[in-house]
Amino acid sequence: MYKWMMITGLALCAVTLTACSKKYGAGCEKETTLTEPWTGLGLPIDKEETRVCESSGDKLKLRSHAWNSRDKAFAAFDSALTSAGYAKDKCISQACYYVKDRDRIGVQPIEFKLKKKRLVTVILNRHETSLPRATKKKP
Repeated sequence: MYKWMMITGLALCAVTLTACSKKYGAGCEKETTLTEPWTGLGLPIDKEETRVCESSGDKLKLRSHAWNSRDKAFAAFDSALTSAGYAKDKCISQACYYVKDRDRIGVQPIEFKLKKKRLVTVILNRHETSLPRATKKKP
């Protein structure tokens, strides 16, 4: 009887751990380390609710339960980037772009559901422009 209880307990633990590791869905199974230049921007990354799926000098992919809509993700990243000295350049239906000197960052939040829970994937792309842009200051 004891042996059966141990096997059942171990099986439940394994199922629980597997379910936890998959809560961010395909394409974000393993967390990676946040790299420069993203570490210095004060991005709204809640370590309990957000996973860094990909991080390089020109691309950052995050998946989070912290924002349950594109609008909330846009607002959080707008605040972080403007606080870091970036100015909103323009927005199109799927993304907003921010500039600071020759640096340009695109922010694209994507909403989806995973097992009836809403998540938002945010993809940031960074590149240098050939000419410096005037940084707009808020009045």
